Amino acid sequence: MLTQSSALIKKHYPDIEESRWADITAGIALHPENYSPQLVEGLKAILQDDWQNKIQMLGYEGTVNPERILPAVILFNIPPGCRGLILIALLAASMSTFDFMVNMTAGFFTRDVYQRYIRPKATNKELIYATWVFIFALVGTGFLFGYSVKSINDIWDWFIMALGGGLVVGNTLRFYWWRFNGGAFAIGTAIGMIGAVLIRVVTNNLPDDAQFMFAGIDLVWFLVDPRGQFLLTMTIGLAGSIFGTYVTKPTDRKVLEHFYQTTRPFGWWKPLKNCLPADVQKRMKKEHFYDVLSLPFAIVWQVTLFLLPMQLIIRSWDAFFVTLAIFLIGLMGLYLFWYKKLPATNYEEEYERTI
Repeated sequence: MLTQSSALIKKHYPDIEESRWADITAGIALHPENYSPQLVEGLKAILQDDWQNKIQMLGYEGTVNPERILPAVILFNIPPGCRGLILIALLAASMSTFDFMVNMTAGFFTRDVYQRYIRPKATNKELIYATWVFIFALVGTGFLFGYSVKSINDIWDWFIMALGGGLVVGNTLRFYWWRFNGGAFAIGTAIGMIGAVLIRVVTNNLPDDAQFMFAGIDLVWFLVDPRGQFLLTMTIGLAGSIFGTYVTKPTDRKVLEHFYQTTRPFGWWKPLKNCLPADVQKRMKKEHFYDVLSLPFAIVWQVTLFLLPMQLIIRSWDAFFVTLAIFLIGLMGLYLFWYKKLPATNYEEEYERTI
């Protein structure tokens, strides 16, 4: 039934893209008089009773549209009073996240870019206007960007894998490499983000059957597959971060020493090790060893912690008890190799007693 309905719509609109599918189905359901009578009658014959609600659950591939399931559950299965509370909670969560990100980004632009480099002597009134202009430009760009989005899954893959891959290197190296500095973070992050945006632009114009083989490897995979996008943008971000590290000056030695003495980080900090006593260095090395040893247990514990409630809700009992056993193994490993090995004193308190 769903496959036939999808095929009928595509027959009347052969050039329809997935990003426009929701507009077409909503238009047919709400204003059938604006569409071909043959199309409307055909859908009525296939979907029969309540066809206008059914068509809005229809996905581009001829299956149930997963993005419509939650709205349908709220509309048809939640009592009126609870329905309003759920909608208010969802809207509040959405708006709070949206407002926070927009305001935070606007603040960064106004203070760190506009006031620092463009107009250092700008008045408060001018800064407010600059913030408004940037917010309008940012939100407008977001709406325009939305027209290239085929589905929530499509944009989610790009945000998490492509864009996330471009940002992960800078956010990681700052804790593990003494030479990495603020300039390198900015340059590496910018290059990684530019790489992610270019991947998005290129993939939107690639034909579905595109291939480019090199040494037996299809290089197009790195552009279209989320895993390939992550690896590609992470490599681009790494190259940008290393480049930025060596074209900018190192962080002030006193700042590095204070960070090292209070944080005791793991990684490439050899030039700063002599600023700590030998006994403290020995304790640090032991703690870092157990941190690395407990990492696999932490990953297992974290993943199974997400899986357990889902398996409980869908009543997948066999999978639930297997996951529970794995969860307990991860928890026991964390207790033995991490919790029991924690230092008796806080590093910062210990540092304050030595100065």
